[in-house]
Amino acid sequence: MLRNNAERMQGYGTVLLRLLAFLRNAGRVPGQPVVQAPMPGPVDELVERWRRCLLQEHGLQPDTVREYTSYARLVLDRLAEEGNLQLSGRLTAEWVTDFLLARRSEVTRSRVKNETSMLRGLLRFLHGVGLIEAIDDVVPAVFSHRDSGIPKVLSPAEVEQIIRATAAFPLTRYRNLAVITLFSTLGLRSKEVADLLLEDIDWSAGILRIRGKSGYVDSLPLPPEAGRILADYLLHDTHRGLGERHVFHRSIGAFGPLSPGGLESMVGAASRRAGLGAVGTHRFRHTVASRALNAGASMEEVSQLLRHRSLGSTSIYAKVDFERLALVAQPWPVPATTIPGGRS
Repeated sequence: MLRNNAERMQGYGTVLLRLLAFLRNAGRVPGQPVVQAPMPGPVDELVERWRRCLLQEHGLQPDTVREYTSYARLVLDRLAEEGNLQLSGRLTAEWVTDFLLARRSEVTRSRVKNETSMLRGLLRFLHGVGLIEAIDDVVPAVFSHRDSGIPKVLSPAEVEQIIRATAAFPLTRYRNLAVITLFSTLGLRSKEVADLLLEDIDWSAGILRIRGKSGYVDSLPLPPEAGRILADYLLHDTHRGLGERHVFHRSIGAFGPLSPGGLESMVGAASRRAGLGAVGTHRFRHTVASRALNAGASMEEVSQLLRHRSLGSTSIYAKVDFERLALVAQPWPVPATTIPGGRS
């Protein structure tokens, strides 16, 4: 009880600090002088144009737009000198190559691979608005073997350890248990769980409506045990904001839906408490696919379960279908026995 009260007081303190900051900025209470935001510069204006283009013309999701604009600011800030944005004559093929080589020493290979795609898009935009010549084709491709790794999965015992670890957070244990149950039984993505609304649950039919990638909407059967745990959470949910329709929401601080990043942090905290290190939410998706394959499901059935639009996206899980791989594995060569007389 004391721990619950302490967590609630910490949340109320966060809300009060935000309210105080708002009142100070409005000049209603004494305090620090209001800091005027600096006037937007050339980089700010160009990034804003890029942001509007991504939202209005390309229709990208807000999270993707934030990532693209953050990267664009990084690139344009390095091109800016003393507050002046220098593109003409400076943003050349040589500059692009040097910039990517420098980034390779700062971030991982997979991150650089993602950044090359964002950089090509930015260069096409800059060319389209007449600021540079067309040089997007000079961005080099980052070599990598597609699906070269083996998906990491969790054993049933490890999943149970994480579930038990949710009881260590009394204020949110019902919510956390429901979240991990959806991850471990249906293999949902973190954004799909974050976007789940109360009206997406058809209790009478036992169906969940899932908003997937690229705007696709699918329906999945809700297993009875998962439905019971989800209903148990909603019955114990006492921190829902007025009019809040998202199933999962923040329990400390201001009211609002729980973000995909918040879900990742929650699962990571539970897995670390379980002694498994930081486990990402996608590990559960790999686990569901592996478990289905080893139970006899076909690759097409697993693809439907994960709601992949292409069977090629599911093919990586063939590496963890150990029983079927054993059927095609060749026997290990046995060394010939030594024949008396020195011949073998």
